[in-house]
Amino acid sequence: FIDLIKQTIDIHLNNNKVQQSVCALLRSIAMNSENEIDIVKFGLLNQIKLLFKTHFNDNLLQERLAGLLMNISVNSENRKIIVEQDFLPIVKKSMEDCLEINNVQERLIGALRNIAIDTKNKSIVMQNKFLEIIKKLMKLHSSHEMIQANSCSLLMTLAVNKENELEISNDNDFLDLIKNSMENHQSSFIVQQKALGALMNIAANTISRTKIIKLDILPIIKKVMQNHFKDAIVQERACTAIWNLAILDDKSKQLIVQIGLLDSIKIAIKNHISNPTVLEEACGALRILAALTENELIIVKQGYLYLLKQIILNYSNNSTILQRACGTIMNLVVNSENQKIIVKFGFLKIFKELILKNIENTEVQERLCGSIRNSNNQRKILNIELLLALTSTIQNNLNSKNVKQHTTYTVSKYN
Repeated sequence: FIDLIKQTIDIHLNNNKVQQSVCALLRSIAMNSENEIDIVKFGLLNQIKLLFKTHFNDNLLQERLAGLLMNISVNSENRKIIVEQDFLPIVKKSMEDCLEINNVQERLIGALRNIAIDTKNKSIVMQNKFLEIIKKLMKLHSSHEMIQANSCSLLMTLAVNKENELEISNDNDFLDLIKNSMENHQSSFIVQQKALGALMNIAANTISRTKIIKLDILPIIKKVMQNHFKDAIVQERACTAIWNLAILDDKSKQLIVQIGLLDSIKIAIKNHISNPTVLEEACGALRILAALTENELIIVKQGYLYLLKQIILNYSNNSTILQRACGTIMNLVVNSENQKIIVKFGFLKIFKELILKNIENTEVQERLCGSIRNSNNQRKILNIELLLALTSTIQNNLNSKNVKQHTTYTVSKYN
């Protein structure tokens, strides 16, 4: 069958109508994962490349070729071959030739996003200087949902690489364009998912965090979380973005709380209490926010201890969630008022059980022992069972300086 298609393409190379029909068929066939592999395996890439070049002024054929390329680039092996066969300059040329044709651009950007998933390809895409044309397309097609979604998705994918992340953030236009996407497509969950994904990855360095805060994007994040409260991906990425931005400094932690994003995180936890991925990111954001003295009481007053207790009990086998939730409590109990509330909530009994259950997990132990240490009321709250648990964790985490320090301090206070 593939050989027949190859023959048809070769015999009718200059016939637009035939090629449009062939590419429409191939694009549909390539939606199946096995067919996607066979199209590349049996050598059709040469014909696809030839059609891109021969029919550069046929917008419909370019659209179908772009859709075909997007479908076959879902496969990781195909992506490597596509780059090896020097397709990126062809993609760029088609973008330039069909600048105002949104259906072509949507699919070409989607193909480029797929190609950029591979670590090596991220650098190659950047070397081919696609950022300028992506920026131009985001401006030109600001009202087109899928061009915005695919562009933000591409930026999210590229920004996983630290060098790329810096290059994207150094171009001030991109943060403005992401902000515009979020504002112009408020009801589109797909745009918000991708825009938040781009933000969370770009916000991995101090310079980017500062720029994002200055752009006043935090209120937009709050609105997106409200509008798409049922969407787990939106909530997860919003929490990650908040987490990354809160790392910047104490002012950013304070601003996040003042804007009301603590409420947004709480709603995310309540609505997605059975989704561990959302909870991991929400607890990560909370842990950083709780590191600011002014936030400690606010977080407790907003009812987070009940939620944290529920999360810890429900996810006692999830070390990532435990580490972050217990890290939040460790920060909260620096406050003397919170120390009393923690005891009333029965956290010390829970901590004892968790210490014994996760005896060899150093990161969880550090935060559990830190929480007990920060409770700062040892004589009243420690009992022999908890002391034995602390002794056991020292023996099983001899290489952890933090576990040793927290535990030794607590036991010595009791003695």
